[in-house]
Amino acid sequence: MDADGNETDFIAESGLISVFIGNEPQNIYSGFRQESSYKGVSLLLTNLDISYQYISVYFTRATSDIRENKVTSAYKIN
Repeated sequence: MDADGNETDFIAESGLISVFIGNEPQNIYSGFRQESSYKGVSLLLTNLDISYQYISVYFTRATSDIRENKVTSAYKIN
């Protein structure tokens, strides 16, 4: 984002990051609706174009319930 708050370009995009509930391969599952995994994700941003003043970070979260349609929500991290 530039100094005026204009968000004009994508400078980076991660691939899919899957977060499951459980800690061992034999007991992990994807959860239902808005169930929390109580886990976090850290991303390291390096080699950035310093001509920009700020960085905006967005993410999407896809959830569903048993035999329900997938719901994808988008969020901006302030």
